[in-house]
Amino acid sequence: MKKRFEGQISDEIPPRWDSLTQANPLMRSGLLEILKVANPDRFSMVTHADYCCCEYENRMNLLTFSKFRFDLKLHVIDLPVSLCAPGYTGDLQAMIKDYKQRKGLFLILNIEDEPELAEAATGETLGNCIFENRFASFEEYLFAMKSSYRRRIKIALQKAEGLHWEAVVGQDFTDEMHQLYQKVFERSKYPLENLKVDFFRLFPGELFCLFKENMPLAFVLLKEEGRSLSFIFGGMDYELRDTYDLYMNMLIFLIRQCIERGCLIADLGQTAEHSKLRMGATYSPRYLCIFSGNPLFDAFLKRAVGMFSYHFDRQSYAMWRKTHE
Repeated sequence: MKKRFEGQISDEIPPRWDSLTQANPLMRSGLLEILKVANPDRFSMVTHADYCCCEYENRMNLLTFSKFRFDLKLHVIDLPVSLCAPGYTGDLQAMIKDYKQRKGLFLILNIEDEPELAEAATGETLGNCIFENRFASFEEYLFAMKSSYRRRIKIALQKAEGLHWEAVVGQDFTDEMHQLYQKVFERSKYPLENLKVDFFRLFPGELFCLFKENMPLAFVLLKEEGRSLSFIFGGMDYELRDTYDLYMNMLIFLIRQCIERGCLIADLGQTAEHSKLRMGATYSPRYLCIFSGNPLFDAFLKRAVGMFSYHFDRQSYAMWRKTHE
């Protein structure tokens, strides 16, 4: 007799959720409650003696990282927001074994350590870029760079002369600012969800906007946890991107904030990896696994997983002066 799925699925945040998921700060109820407001009925929470996770259904291109399309409905086990942390805690193998009792196709994203799984096909997904801070000031950071890399940052700062960053709180985040996020979302190669304006007004982080006089050109949403600073989301005016070197100035602002706050690391997020590596970040891979309850289909997935995986051309940059390596 086939076993039944033992996970308890809930559309509301279960009792003791925060104590069950304390190993993963981004799974805390505070963030999930905000996401429930911003995207009602978007996801469910699953509790089990061996694991807890967030789950949502999404019709997506299984071949996202290739030039082909193969759209399928999947049950995605991940945070219901495009962040690079996993959407589960506990025993990964126990979770897969339990999920195999259900019908459907299941995708787990953002696994931090490369898994060795006989039960599922595994590959890489978008990696993370981490800046490790060892500088006492932004000027020391610039001085440590070779001249060509330092020159690139100075050019970007010159293009942004006359612009200014301001902190934005709650309802001060306007629909006009939200449109900057929409422009990034519409151009994204790997979109998952489209966050409404309420998310940015309610998220328990810090939001900074880059203005030309009273016109918003770009913004970054940050979250400081312990001595780690994370880039959560951003937006920018693509029509003026090159005029003011907006993306580069967003990265400069993130790194300057990390250094001036005395944080040990800045999590710069996923995508645009080479731009971030040229700023001194290192690439940290993330992994996925995909499986179903059908042994024959699982055998196919294991053979074809290379088509589902992200292939990043790992390139190192000799950007530091020898005395600062």
